[in-house]
Amino acid sequence: MNLNWYPGHMAKSFRLLKTELQRVQLVIECCDARIPLASRNPKIRELCGNKDRVLLLTKSDLAAPEMTKEWLEALKAEGEDCLAIDLKSKQALKEVERLIKPYRDKLAARDKQRGRRPRPLTIACLGIPNVGKSTLGNLLLGRSSHATENRPGLTRSITFITSRNKRYELMDSPGLLWPKLETKLAQVQLAICMAIPDSLIPLEELALDFLLIWNQLAPDSFKDFFTVEKVTNYEEARQALEEYALKQQLLAKGGEADYLRAAERLLQQYRQGRLTELSLERPGIELNLAE
Repeated sequence: MNLNWYPGHMAKSFRLLKTELQRVQLVIECCDARIPLASRNPKIRELCGNKDRVLLLTKSDLAAPEMTKEWLEALKAEGEDCLAIDLKSKQALKEVERLIKPYRDKLAARDKQRGRRPRPLTIACLGIPNVGKSTLGNLLLGRSSHATENRPGLTRSITFITSRNKRYELMDSPGLLWPKLETKLAQVQLAICMAIPDSLIPLEELALDFLLIWNQLAPDSFKDFFTVEKVTNYEEARQALEEYALKQQLLAKGGEADYLRAAERLLQQYRQGRLTELSLERPGIELNLAE
């Protein structure tokens, strides 16, 4: 497994952001509600400095509601202004605008005090790849101005666009990921959630790691799907994957389980929200993966 993967364009992004962020009044940081720690870049806070910042836990429809609630409580206790959200829901725009309204009001009051005409609130949407920044941008702009695709690293340049209703000026930037992923767990979590390419980890191995995490964080849910009593290593996880393959009738020649096709379908169903609502991190819980 390559723990030193780092797209070169992301290094350039940090240098560009230091300049472009001078135009910004509010930073909206996006992270994946299923992995609020693994999907946050620690450099974003450094780049923001004293700028106003809010945190969106996106893809909340794919996360376990009780764990999302725990994360919101933990993050707010640390002083974060945060919101869990499904950016594709009908209420998404209203929820986001409610969160950022105090910052618009503050800018409007400042402009009025200085005798200036009201300006759009300039917002930067920051985060690692595939956490919904372009979807958020489309909501705020009121149009499909950004390409969106479920593939990490699609947005590759910094642009400023004014929203149709003139309330916002949006700075959109590439996904930001730290240069070195220091743990196997972090890379596995990011790969499962498609924040890094599938090609970095063999799919069968990724599926086995997914089953290990699932069994640790949601054992009751796991037991609803599998008869395997415990999953603490790859051998036991492979038994669960075999069971899944047979139930899905994913068979190789001779009627044996096709592990690769089973891994692909298992991960696809989870990513599409058709398997189970499952978070891959929980506050205060340390996960163990097979070495």
